[in-house]
Amino acid sequence: MLSLHIITVGKDKDAWITDQIGHYRTLLKKYARVELTAVPEAKYAKGVDMARVLAAEAERIIARLKGGYLMALDVDGKSFDTPRLAAELQRLQTHGRSLLEFVIGGPYGLAPELKTRADLLISLSPLTMSHQIVRVVLLEQLYRVLDINAGGHYHK
Repeated sequence: MLSLHIITVGKDKDAWITDQIGHYRTLLKKYARVELTAVPEAKYAKGVDMARVLAAEAERIIARLKGGYLMALDVDGKSFDTPRLAAELQRLQTHGRSLLEFVIGGPYGLAPELKTRADLLISLSPLTMSHQIVRVVLLEQLYRVLDINAGGHYHK
């Protein structure tokens, strides 16, 4: 069975985010094992060296990786429509990738060294979104694409 490991920076800040994450995790159970890992968000303050902050978050993320195919979410990443993302995940599974890891950065994104380490950079949208909302959007899209690949009817 496919395993999805999603690493995020910081914890859910609103109950509705947590509820929606739980909803999609439940739906995804019939297609994949889902593990969510939250690493602590760095302290952002005026005048702080942002490169050091992002590097510290990257270290925490890298320490939690399990060696799967790594996809980092980034505004400059490759854009997919839903059917193409479904095809990409199917292709990865066909080629023996049973662990897919997704990384969602914090409010200031991801450190360059983490982006370089990723097997694929993905953009969910050219719009700027809260990293909190991205968690829900990613889980919904993962459910949608896995349902497509299983011949389901969620995607209309």
